[in-house]
Amino acid sequence: MEAGGTRPLFAYRVYNEIGTDRMDNMDKKRKSLLKGYKITFAALAIGMSLLYGGIAVHHYIVHSRAVEIAKRPGVAQSLEKALIKLDSKAFRQDGIIQSYEIQFDQSGFTPANWLEVNLEINQNPDLSINAQIKYDTLKDEYEIGPMTISQKLSKLLKGN
Repeated sequence: MEAGGTRPLFAYRVYNEIGTDRMDNMDKKRKSLLKGYKITFAALAIGMSLLYGGIAVHHYIVHSRAVEIAKRPGVAQSLEKALIKLDSKAFRQDGIIQSYEIQFDQSGFTPANWLEVNLEINQNPDLSINAQIKYDTLKDEYEIGPMTISQKLSKLLKGN
């Protein structure tokens, strides 16, 4: 030590430079690690956004296709035949089923690739039928499959 109890100037500089270099290296490592985290997070966010967007577009395309098929005249004819089987006086004054409307916003496809449509009977949401329809290529017509009838409509059709 020099007189006055202080360190020699040279030794202080060496100590200070060694300490500063070590801190600078640690800051650089932390910054590069943080930068890596930010890049990873941004890549994951972009990937998830693209995945969600792709799923939404696929859902829109499938729904549009279902609505397009549900609007075909053959579908309406098949539905009317099925409604007449349920109510022999359908579409007449004394029948229970006077009219029906296809709810296009609820149309879609089942896992078995059948077209699924919801019908609102007599403009009453409590009287509804969920019907599944497929195209029979051998007969060249639409075929009605399983139907779910609302409880109120079922009671009316049974006469209770």
